[in-house]
Amino acid sequence: MPGIIRKIALGLLLIFALFLLLLVVVAMRFNPNDYKPQVIELVQQKKHRTLTIPGEIKLRFFPKIGADLGAVTLSERDSSAQFASVQSASVSLALWPLLKQQVIVDRVMIDGVHVELKRDKQGKMNIDDLLEKQEASDSKVQLDIDSIHIGNADFIFDDQQGQRRIELSKVNMESGRIASGVPSKLDLRAQLKMNNPAVDLALALKGGFTIDFDKQDVKLKEVELALNGKAQKLSEIDLKLAGNLSSSGGNLQVESFSLAGKAKNGAQQLELKGTLPHLELVAQQAKAEKMSWQAKLQEGKRNVVLDLAIPAFSGSAAGVDLPKVEIQLGLQDSNLNARAGLDANWHANFDKMRIEGRQLKLTLDGKQGDLALSGQLAAQLVADLKAQKFDLQGMTSNWTLPNPKGGGLKLSLDGNAAFDGVKQNLSSLLKGKLDESQFDARVAVQMAATPGYELNLNVDKIDLDRYQAAPETPKTAPANADPALDL
Repeated sequence: MPGIIRKIALGLLLIFALFLLLLVVVAMRFNPNDYKPQVIELVQQKKHRTLTIPGEIKLRFFPKIGADLGAVTLSERDSSAQFASVQSASVSLALWPLLKQQVIVDRVMIDGVHVELKRDKQGKMNIDDLLEKQEASDSKVQLDIDSIHIGNADFIFDDQQGQRRIELSKVNMESGRIASGVPSKLDLRAQLKMNNPAVDLALALKGGFTIDFDKQDVKLKEVELALNGKAQKLSEIDLKLAGNLSSSGGNLQVESFSLAGKAKNGAQQLELKGTLPHLELVAQQAKAEKMSWQAKLQEGKRNVVLDLAIPAFSGSAAGVDLPKVEIQLGLQDSNLNARAGLDANWHANFDKMRIEGRQLKLTLDGKQGDLALSGQLAAQLVADLKAQKFDLQGMTSNWTLPNPKGGGLKLSLDGNAAFDGVKQNLSSLLKGKLDESQFDARVAVQMAATPGYELNLNVDKIDLDRYQAAPETPKTAPANADPALDL
């Protein structure tokens, strides 16, 4: 056995010595700069672009085999205008995998990248020729990158079709190994600017990822995204998203997703937070665990809080049931305290673009000074999004309204309402009782270029004195005061 081990060791030593000799010969006889004219000419012939490598390409053999390219520029197609440029680029290869016909790129370092993408009004992009499908290769060489470094890069998208300009600048990225099916990590920081809509955000993205190039599967693990800056009328944006995501064969799965953010809109302070424990979209089937969201708005003494709770559900595009969806809205001001709630069992058919709100219940309770309002409404809502028709059917409601004379007024109201988005008209038939008065009403509103309104109201009796506030007792005027003018 020791003899075999010794022979193996001697054999490996001989192979290593021969490999070192090969490197020395290549270093002495091979100069990559001799091939620059051929490479430049090949790019010109194949892509009609001008490639420029003004510096000298330097080979490295120790401690890693690799090359330093220096500065590189690439022109637009059939033009001398610059499309992309790199201030410096270098690549190093792992030595031993080369003997197995495997190219493992040990390290890729690119600094000072500048790329400007353009899309004209017809939708044609200036990289269409670079994305053309290449002829299949029979080579068995596998590409495996151990890590990538990108420093101080700028990417610009001039979208004339969408009438916007997007700039991703100051891009700095560090990645772990990039190989099919191998878990890795990513750390990315950049500045995002856009003019339509107006956006100026600093973004930071970090987390783990796994990509299977053959199956086109992507997994993101413990990913965190932070956004800070301003967008449209919002300033001091501080938004954080975190969670796990996987995509495979058109299927999507989200795990442990959370969102928390703050922003300002003038004098208003906004807050948003939410959680999504689990969501699956598989073969047109959807499944999710209970999720909750909350939004807050504060301005001076005014506080508005919106809570949304969606229970666990499952379904498909042909039918999804969301039982007991709860929405709560609270409003507090210096002399106002109000709260509204909406509960419903929802059924959605996305194939037919139809949504139904079953057992819909609206409650309202508010008080401002001496005025109070409370009540509830129950109905069934049917929304045909394709036909743009919305019907509120079987509506029943009971309310307590403020009485100008003091106390409250009882109002019961039943009926139906419908809105036609194509014809732009709203119609309703109502029947109810206000205090001691029975009434029925028909209301129609036409929202066309020339608006039209129609109101038919029938009341059996009404006593306005019951709702007239008592007149205030006039204060006694001084004896020498001018007499009051009786109007």
